[in-house]
Amino acid sequence: MSARWALVALLGDYLLAALAFGAVIPVFEQPDEHTHYYFAQHVAQTGELPVQAAEQDARGPWEQEGSQPPLYYLLAAPLLRLAGGDLADDGLWYNDQNTMGTPALVGNENRFIHDPAREGWPWRGYALAAHLGRLLSSLFGLITVLSVFLVARRVLGGRAWLGIAAAALVAFNPQFLAVSSTFGNDALIIALSSAALALLLVVWDQLEAGAEPADLAKTVPLLTVIMGLAPLAKISGLTLLAFTVGTLAWLSWRRRSWTILAATVGPVLLAAALLAGWWYLRNLRLYGDLLGFSRMHPGGTLREGFTWLSWLRTEAFGELKGVWLSSWGLFGWFTILLPAWVYAAITTLCAGALAALALWGRRLRDLDRGRLAWLALWAPW
Repeated sequence: MSARWALVALLGDYLLAALAFGAVIPVFEQPDEHTHYYFAQHVAQTGELPVQAAEQDARGPWEQEGSQPPLYYLLAAPLLRLAGGDLADDGLWYNDQNTMGTPALVGNENRFIHDPAREGWPWRGYALAAHLGRLLSSLFGLITVLSVFLVARRVLGGRAWLGIAAAALVAFNPQFLAVSSTFGNDALIIALSSAALALLLVVWDQLEAGAEPADLAKTVPLLTVIMGLAPLAKISGLTLLAFTVGTLAWLSWRRRSWTILAATVGPVLLAAALLAGWWYLRNLRLYGDLLGFSRMHPGGTLREGFTWLSWLRTEAFGELKGVWLSSWGLFGWFTILLPAWVYAAITTLCAGALAALALWGRRLRDLDRGRLAWLALWAPW
């Protein structure tokens, strides 16, 4: 099978898996999925973004998600109107015995009580709208898988099979499938970030080949659109913007070219200002801060009495372990784990892969260590 058809098969298999995941999991049984839904429903019904109240208890049913940048909800709103979704503020039935946050307890994993008459097949109303929003996220996941292939192929010496292997690791990561089957904005920002990395590598190749600003006319415009949309998808899109600007500035410095700097960084910053700047200015006008954190977390984001030293001593290992587990599979409202042996096997394989790369990576011809280091710089962001 040629690499092209292998990639097509991989993308198709990913999409089938994501759609199956989204179809099987009851609606709103992913963390905060219902509050994301209420945000989109408000946009669909009013044509306006929610305004966050100063008091936490006075906020609408979208809760803290009403402080999120609005791109995903603007895209999902037409799907809700199409489905005729109308979920009352008190229209969900909470399972008061839910084991949220304590996956060691078995039973009562669902956050809500689900009535087949309202949410069963054939889907209709809010259930149909929620599944359409999940479909939208799955399509964003498709962009991510394709972008990972393009990034890995360029970094790993142009080897298509390694690109397909890297894309497959992402596509069939259980947690990635869960995120890509959730009504929420995470799949969107992941897709934009992955696509931006792929395009930055194209610009890198072009500049190393001696390209002038006019030669970047096909790549830079698409990159600028992505950079304009990323801060409107999630606040973490600002870190993607900073990383992109830093990369372009560094590539321009290597060429010692102010012209290339102006032709790349200039449009990126302009697009971000035009496409996303209005939302941050809205926050400043309504809430007095650009990011809107004062209304997203009225009580502040740090725990009372928090210090980094005490965290490192007492909590860091447990929380970082939780991050590692949730990178591979932590489902529901933090209620369902994979079997312990699966995490052990994944950890062992990852450690072995890193050791092999350190010991024998130099034997892999055309391995671009500079670009690997560049990708490693992005990892903590």
